[in-house]
Amino acid sequence: MKDLKYLYEFEKLLESANNPLVQQACAEGKHALAYTCYHMPEVLLNTGDCFSVRLRAPLTGSLDISSYYMSNFICDYCKSLLERGIEGGYNFLSALLATETCSEMNRALEHFELLHLVDNEQFFVTFLDMPFKVTDNTVRHYVDQLRRKVLEPLHEVYGVDVSDDALRKAVAEHNEVCRILTEIGQFRKEENPRITGYEYHILNLVSYCCPKYLIVDKLRESGDLDGEPTPTKRMTNFYEKGDKPLEIVTSRQWYLKNGGTDAKLNAELIERGKELEFHPDFMRVRYENWVHGLNGDWLISRQRFFGVPFPLWYPVNASGEPDYDHPITPSEDRLPIDPTIDVPEGYDESQRDVPGGFTAEKDIMDTWATSSLTPQIVTHWAEPDEASKALFASTFPMDLRPQGQDIIRTWLFSTVDRAHLENKCLPWAHATLSGWILDPDHKKMSKSKGNVVVPNEPIEKFGADAVRYWAAAARLGLDATYDIGQMKIGRRLAIKLLNATKFALAIGREDENHHVGAAAEAAWNPADVTEPLDRAAMAKLALVVRQATEALESYEHSKALEVIESYFWQFCDDYIELVKNRAYGTPDEHGNVPSEKAVKSARTALGLGLDAFARLLAPYLPYATEEVWSWMHAGSGSVHRAAWPVVDPYVEAATGASPELLTWAGKAVEQLRKIKSEAKVSMKTPILSVALSAASEGVEAIHAALGDIAQAGRVVGKFDLVAKHAEESAAEGTPETEVAVEASELGEPPAKKPKH
Repeated sequence: MKDLKYLYEFEKLLESANNPLVQQACAEGKHALAYTCYHMPEVLLNTGDCFSVRLRAPLTGSLDISSYYMSNFICDYCKSLLERGIEGGYNFLSALLATETCSEMNRALEHFELLHLVDNEQFFVTFLDMPFKVTDNTVRHYVDQLRRKVLEPLHEVYGVDVSDDALRKAVAEHNEVCRILTEIGQFRKEENPRITGYEYHILNLVSYCCPKYLIVDKLRESGDLDGEPTPTKRMTNFYEKGDKPLEIVTSRQWYLKNGGTDAKLNAELIERGKELEFHPDFMRVRYENWVHGLNGDWLISRQRFFGVPFPLWYPVNASGEPDYDHPITPSEDRLPIDPTIDVPEGYDESQRDVPGGFTAEKDIMDTWATSSLTPQIVTHWAEPDEASKALFASTFPMDLRPQGQDIIRTWLFSTVDRAHLENKCLPWAHATLSGWILDPDHKKMSKSKGNVVVPNEPIEKFGADAVRYWAAAARLGLDATYDIGQMKIGRRLAIKLLNATKFALAIGREDENHHVGAAAEAAWNPADVTEPLDRAAMAKLALVVRQATEALESYEHSKALEVIESYFWQFCDDYIELVKNRAYGTPDEHGNVPSEKAVKSARTALGLGLDAFARLLAPYLPYATEEVWSWMHAGSGSVHRAAWPVVDPYVEAATGASPELLTWAGKAVEQLRKIKSEAKVSMKTPILSVALSAASEGVEAIHAALGDIAQAGRVVGKFDLVAKHAEESAAEGTPETEVAVEASELGEPPAKKPKH
């Protein structure tokens, strides 16, 4: 490069997306149009008073915020763009134009509109469906999309000149930049290159990220350029693996209407999409982009050897040619048939494929053409018997279609299309869209990559419940990484449910050898819950049931699991530990035996809680919950046919108690255990005296459950509670919600039992 002219300036331009040249162009009234993929024709974005900007994310710090909206496992480039957008780094944009080539990038860019990341009321985001084969139809489709989704919106929203003259001017300017960069690139081929690879890379990046009309002169001056560009010719083979042209053979094909050639039907299918509840909702744009981009009817015939055949024959005339204008159709009561095997009425097999006879339709239906009728088929649509008619009337349209996000454009759309044409309605009211399954390296699982995990492997290793727990923890619309650690957590959760239920049901029914002989009784009366701590546990359970139910009704199963699981561990780790002595009827350190009423209160709360958890966790741990349900409700059927919990019995049991009482009690026990752990003594070591401090509401809550707390922490002597005001907590740097130990005295640890 001649004296490395402008290199430092070019480097500085790359330090910010909104660099000085971008700012200059915007100040001149130009419109900044962002894109991310080379599939978007850059030259179109430089039409009229527009300029293109390839999105980069310089100055981006952490990815914490974008990871919240997307996933930890999505590529960092996509998350960096979203993070920079949230930080306000792209506020200068007028529009964002993207191509449907990468699902991860689609998600990032969808958030630009969903989160209103650009402070411009006219800002819009548009997506183009990219053809992956070059045919006359796909080229026409591509051109039509460029016109409808790029040029026309720019003209309508910003008044951009999109005339032929404007486009030709943009092409000429673009070609000039390409010519200059190509000529500079030739310097890299010299024996002693006058430009480094790094320098040339900078020049290319600048041409992507800055207004071209402001850098063309500087680019021209940067290199020692001379002469005019030399035209080149490139040979393009018809087939990448051969050197001979493909032979185009015309044939008859079958089509279904899908709105590609019918504007009225297209508009109707768009409206159907608006009626459908997408979960998550941002997936709706993929459906709408697909329908808007259709420019041909749906080709449903295939020339294969397997599939559902078209049930048709054709007469063969005297000259041996099929008469396609007069197909022979079977009566409905004969369906299904295979025309290559079955014979039409009025003919026999000897007349197949001979003059004066018949010939079969040899095409089969595309898989989507047949699977698109799944809702109708499974509900016995058009079956003549009364039972089928009743089934169809009661089950169609259905409630929910669960599927992957990658087949919105195929299975989901085709099913909507068929239901609209055949039944004049949606096939289901809701659609839940899952993301990809990624391998441990966060790469999409696929057979071609060889990174697929066969499901029976983790099931055999960790159990079916553990694998289901991992799958159910994934949020809709987000990718899920194959995570053994998550499966181990699911296995631990299932084991904990089994052990906790077995423990609770054994209380009061064990003999001196800890053997349980009598069957469990599952009749728990909410009115028997009388103690403050038990009532608080039921209050929290009522809250959890309400939140989990609302989450599931909103199709947020992962959120429901999070709510249920969080309280289940608190119930086991805090509540059961706090009340187990009282539930057993064990005398305290002073020999005081809990009353029969107090014992029954604890046992009832345990029973009600674990009964609820069996039903709440049933969708996530089907086998473990089925097992514990059989212990509690022997002979009453499956937990999966039991009623979902409702809040009423738990509200009744709580009788107005606050769930925070359990939280404060748990914190108090935690501090008592901490005293022993810091002293490195057994948890069975008695505490001779202790003073705890907390906010006034915390003191009240701890005092209400003092007996259970003292038993759980083995406090045998004085137990003082000190109320701290907010000012004191602030001065000491401790949160108001924390419990602290002010003073304590430990007794002698119990003697260790000799080992035999």
